[in-house]
Amino acid sequence: MLKYLKLENVGPAAEMELNLAPRLNIITGDNGLGKSFLLDVAWFVQSGCWPEEINPHLRGGRIGMPGSAETSMISYQENQSEQIEFSFDFSLRSWFPQFGIRKDSLNTLVIYLMSDGSGAVFDPNKNDDVHFPLSLPATKESRATVFDPNEIWDGLKSEEGKWLCNGLIRDWATWQGENSPTFRTLKKVLTLLSASESELLKPGSLTRISIDDSRRMPTITMPYGNEVPLIHTSAAMRRIMAFAYIVVWAWEDHQSISRLRRRNPVKNMLILFDEVEAHLHPSWQRKILPALVGVGGTLDQHPNVQFLATTHSPLVMASLEPHFDHEKDRWFDLDLVRDNGSKPEVRLTERPFRKYGDAESWLHSRAFDLSSTRSLEGEALLKEAKKLMGQSDPSPETIKSMHQRLVDSLDSMDEFLDYWRLFWRKKRGAE
Repeated sequence: MLKYLKLENVGPAAEMELNLAPRLNIITGDNGLGKSFLLDVAWFVQSGCWPEEINPHLRGGRIGMPGSAETSMISYQENQSEQIEFSFDFSLRSWFPQFGIRKDSLNTLVIYLMSDGSGAVFDPNKNDDVHFPLSLPATKESRATVFDPNEIWDGLKSEEGKWLCNGLIRDWATWQGENSPTFRTLKKVLTLLSASESELLKPGSLTRISIDDSRRMPTITMPYGNEVPLIHTSAAMRRIMAFAYIVVWAWEDHQSISRLRRRNPVKNMLILFDEVEAHLHPSWQRKILPALVGVGGTLDQHPNVQFLATTHSPLVMASLEPHFDHEKDRWFDLDLVRDNGSKPEVRLTERPFRKYGDAESWLHSRAFDLSSTRSLEGEALLKEAKKLMGQSDPSPETIKSMHQRLVDSLDSMDEFLDYWRLFWRKKRGAE
């Protein structure tokens, strides 16, 4: 399991350091501060490659470049292993470890689901060399499997034309047609990750969707009874189904490779999940992360699963309140900090997880730092009204105009109107 990760003069901050928990690590922060980049780095230190190095079709996952300082460093540590440091070689434009890493130190299957639907899998049992291929620039030497969104569904071939992965559609159809143990595992994962008991991701029958596509197409039985081909389902359903497939495929493929090589399967799985709430309805957002934490229990041999995930959702954070274990879980937050008028800098902070009670309170927390949950216009109007209430002698005409604007803009049950009406009555009584 990944225990420690540190970046010096790499990415948007001068330094970022994470002491990771064994189960769930959740990262919050505004856009552009480095949440996805931290997942890219976590993938790199485990696989020895950046996703875009393996698959140039990706729009993200590009190599992390050093900052303006003379020295840049990426460090990491796994449980019960020594800390490994990488430095950047400007002549070769690549990262190299300080010392060689022996293959027997790699004991984690890594799965990465990116926000745009791309995915990546690193299986340490696929490597041929005695030493991990970080002694050379990590491109073709790495046995990582990196998919663009279409390749997850339609399959991925090597440069030699060999199938590296059949893809979701073909594998699902094959597993379902055989009623294999793998298909039963897939159904368990889909049930676990479903939005609710009344909206299960329940496989329907196989079908054919067009004259020029001979594939057997899996379907999902919708709550209203129709069987809808997977490719015609919503973006949210497709993303969750793609994740379920990648996890099941990667674990089953790992078991198969381990048998072929007469090696023991790994016991650990690291899942990197960027923007877990992407496309999901709020009701699904409340369920998805607690469900993901339990995904290891649905797999054969029950691997130890460690999550590193990012979110912009207050509902996701609120959903963790009954499940967050301070011994097993951690929350990291990225902020743009301005100290005493100095140049703004990105800062990563491990924050103590506390219960705020609801999503609106989480919006006001350090995770999201919103001063108001109203529209920008509504927030500006209330600021204007509060300023008026603080004046010693506002004119009756100004008060009357503001009263009408508030009544027109706010719901009749809005609590601010109670404060305003009390102020208005006092002013009218004083006239």
